[in-house]
Amino acid sequence: MVTQFQGVAVFFVISGFLVSDSYLRNQDISSFLFKRALRIYPALIVNILVLELAYGATGGLATTAWAYGKYLSVYLVTASGHFANLAFGGSPTYTKSWFFPWYPSGVLWTLTVELSFYLVLPLVLALVARARILGATILFCLMAGSFIISTQATFEFYAAHPSLNELIVPYFWIFGIGVAARVWWDAIAKLFEDKALWWLAICSTLTYISVSVFNGRAYLEYKIAPDFLVCIRTIVMACTVLSAAFTARHLASILRGNDLSYGLYLWHMLIVTSLVALNLRGHWWLWIIVYGLGFALAAASWFFVEKPALRLKGRSAFVTVLAPESPTHFRMER
Repeated sequence: MVTQFQGVAVFFVISGFLVSDSYLRNQDISSFLFKRALRIYPALIVNILVLELAYGATGGLATTAWAYGKYLSVYLVTASGHFANLAFGGSPTYTKSWFFPWYPSGVLWTLTVELSFYLVLPLVLALVARARILGATILFCLMAGSFIISTQATFEFYAAHPSLNELIVPYFWIFGIGVAARVWWDAIAKLFEDKALWWLAICSTLTYISVSVFNGRAYLEYKIAPDFLVCIRTIVMACTVLSAAFTARHLASILRGNDLSYGLYLWHMLIVTSLVALNLRGHWWLWIIVYGLGFALAAASWFFVEKPALRLKGRSAFVTVLAPESPTHFRMER
């Protein structure tokens, strides 16, 4: 089993909470998907094109222009090289770059998972909206089923079923924590608001017990065959993150409405991979370079790509005719 950093699990939980909130405030599937596309694709397309240019310019592409064009068309939509190759017979697209030790981004698979979550979420929330008890049962059954599948997800499992590694199926149980928290937030908010220190203490204690008593790892092994203890730790970690967000709410004003998180996610690995290629590692000052360049690229992405694209959200009304009528009376059950 490998060590998995909690950052991805945190990302999935937060996404489950915030994207559910986005849908509940809109309740129209076509408008929801249009707004999600505006948030994801402009910056993603720029990022992929730069990555491809950098890798290709250093000798990393080995294919015909026609084959590459087909590959790129799917890659830009799915953020997945695996699905892009799968769509056109699995023909190899890349060769070894003389500069980069590997493709200069290893994080986009989580975005492919995220995109598949967007397609599933409206259906899940529609089912939850039908009835309080039945809706909760359906949601938690889906989460339980996802977790059971994830417990079988060994390296051999993903080798035999590589597509599942980039789909929502084995990860829905983590997203579902955020979904459930948002749907029933009115009923549970008092357990989290202004209680971050309590949740942090619980999370730290559980991690200590996991490591010292059950010989677990300090980091969550949520991806490769997680066990029940990992499930409990993931839930407590999610509660800690949500509580922190609703305890230090004043910190949001520091960014003045600007959001650099997506840009950091997209661009940080290009910086890290470039430093590795230059054989720069093990120095304390590299942290300054990574974070400095990371925030600079994230800011450029936000102000020149993401923020202008988000201004188009107000023009989403025209897409409502493209989908059947959506539920218009979703309400959160107490």
